[in-house]
Amino acid sequence: RTTVARGDVIDVSAAAHDPAGKPLTFTWSTASPDQGTFEHPDAASATFRCRAANENLPLTLRLAAADCVQQISQTVVCR
Repeated sequence: RTTVARGDVIDVSAAAHDPAGKPLTFTWSTASPDQGTFEHPDAASATFRCRAANENLPLTLRLAAADCVQQISQTVVCR
């Protein structure tokens, strides 16, 4: 999907595992709180509702996955 309008709902998901088998925690976020909100932002799969859409600004979604020792994160920019 390349365009997002105000009020659009996007399903996002991630797959990750810890090589040592430790449980992972997930945290979804946006670059700016006014971009929208997540349902279940602490799950591997979440639903994002877009609050503001501006054709000139990218929508930036972030995901962090962590075990009890370290955290990795990935940022996706939708234009």
